[in-house]
Amino acid sequence: DAMHELGLRVCDWAVVSGMGKWMRIHVPHVMLSLEFFLSGLATEESIMLSNQKSPPFNCTECAPEPGIRDEPVITFARFLEYDGVNAGRAAADCATIVGVTAMAALDKNVLSLRQEPATQACRFDIFVWIPQQPSAGVHVAAHAAAGSLSAIRLAQLGATSADGRAWWTGPADCGDDFGVLAGSNAMDGHGGQVQRKAACLQHCVGDLVIMDDNGPRAPPSPPPPALPAQCSTECRVGAHGTQNTCSQWAKTGLKCSEMKLYLLGDGGVGPCDCTGCCDDFPFPSPLPPLLPPIPNSPAPSLPPTPPPPPPPMTSPLPKCTDVTLQTQGW
Repeated sequence: DAMHELGLRVCDWAVVSGMGKWMRIHVPHVMLSLEFFLSGLATEESIMLSNQKSPPFNCTECAPEPGIRDEPVITFARFLEYDGVNAGRAAADCATIVGVTAMAALDKNVLSLRQEPATQACRFDIFVWIPQQPSAGVHVAAHAAAGSLSAIRLAQLGATSADGRAWWTGPADCGDDFGVLAGSNAMDGHGGQVQRKAACLQHCVGDLVIMDDNGPRAPPSPPPPALPAQCSTECRVGAHGTQNTCSQWAKTGLKCSEMKLYLLGDGGVGPCDCTGCCDDFPFPSPLPPLLPPIPNSPAPSLPPTPPPPPPPMTSPLPKCTDVTLQTQGW
């Protein structure tokens, strides 16, 4: 069977003035391992996976720790964290995310990660820090002058669309921008997935939320209406009996009229009034008053007497006996 479409999305996530920016690679499915070919970024030295917490959307003071700000930083966020589960809980419930090799998550322009054990794999997104002033051996297309060593090296690795790239890398559709190139792939345990078209940089809108690939999610349901203040009124059985709020008494099945009749109000004084928290009114609705007869009005006519019921059906008469008269000789 053909490999499924990977469907990556690359977002311009956050900018730290004078230092660099964070990019987010959104991976919409659970992947056991992945190998992404990056556009616009490459390194000569291998970069390890960082344990730094993923940056909030549009943050301005979220640069990596001093000493590594001039190098790429690779970190991640599990989708459980987006749902409000803290990172420690998510790590306990999910597989460990590591580089494919023990010492490298990023080698040249190849980003590779895996989850172990595979049986506990979870969905996660990848965050990449791109320094504004890269150190030697770090090649960033957005900051590389034409004809410079970095520009030539990026082209050789296929990380830009400039002339001179290796023949096997194919076109780099994102130009000098950061992105993930076509041919990037991942293993999902069901035949694998491949990126058939380069996922180039786009602007993100929103915060750390799960992106629904089938469209925006419905807004959350409004909170239930507040209970009437009367529901917190406390009533008791007798002067020293069980005491509960109107809301609790209503859950036992008592009607308002029954509460008024059998329970005492707050402090054991007066009847219990739980109007608004019961299924009926405090008292049954009174019957309408009888109207006095109008003087000289004719007496109401009696309804006609119904006809008597038909007589009961009698049993059918017995069949007649055939009697033959015999001649007696007269």
